[in-house]
Amino acid sequence: MVDMAILLADRGARVSFISNPVNAARAAAGARAGVSIDFVELPFPCAAVGLPDGCENLDLLPSLESHHVELFFSAAALLRDPLKQYLLAQPPSPACMIADACNLGPGSSPGSSRCRGSSSTAPPACTPCARA
Repeated sequence: MVDMAILLADRGARVSFISNPVNAARAAAGARAGVSIDFVELPFPCAAVGLPDGCENLDLLPSLESHHVELFFSAAALLRDPLKQYLLAQPPSPACMIADACNLGPGSSPGSSRCRGSSSTAPPACTPCARA
């Protein structure tokens, strides 16, 4: 994903890489110096679903048992509203959102008026956003 962000930024696009603190730090470490990318961190709500602090990625879970994985995706789903609020506050409004297979953006839920939907099980994709 950071490679796509670099390509877009190199071509003059305003790019915000939005993720949890762990993934944002990993992505920032992979970005080249001189590339203009805003790394935006949304706190991952581990405690809200009963996960230990720091379980912000599948590779950081205590185990890959279905219970832990289900808790992880429940926590990820709680990021939908903070992400939507961030996107709505951006001037100008985003032209698109590029997401990985865990696309939990505003467009992934029914009834969103800002971004048109994409599947939460799809490969990385570019989701066009409606202009407000």
